[in-house]
Amino acid sequence: MGTHGIPSAPPGRRSGPGLLVVAGAGLIGSRLADMARDSGWRIRILHRSGPGKAPREGIEVDASGREHAWWAPAERILAPGALEGARAVVCLSAPRSRRAPGHRRAV
Repeated sequence: MGTHGIPSAPPGRRSGPGLLVVAGAGLIGSRLADMARDSGWRIRILHRSGPGKAPREGIEVDASGREHAWWAPAERILAPGALEGARAVVCLSAPRSRRAPGHRRAV
C-alpha cells in the first residue's frame, strides 16, 4: 500500500502512464492525481472537449509530469493514445447541472 491509502503502482510499471483519471482537473481529481503520483503512479488526465469541438490530438505533458488527453463524448471521439498504457481508470465525470439548458432535453 502506498501513501494516503492508495495502492502502490504495480511493480515494474512505474514508467507507464498507469492511472487514467477521467474529468480529473477539478478539486477532487487534482488531489487524487497528486496522491497517486506520490504513490508511484504516472498520471494521465482525460479532459472533455467543448461541445461540437474535436478533441486535441496527442498527449501533452505538464511541468508536474502529468499527461493530458482529450475526448469529445457527444461525438464519441477519443484522442488517439488516450487509453494506451492505462492499468487503472478512475471516472469522476458527472452530468452537468440540472440548471444547464440541455438538462431537460436529456431527461
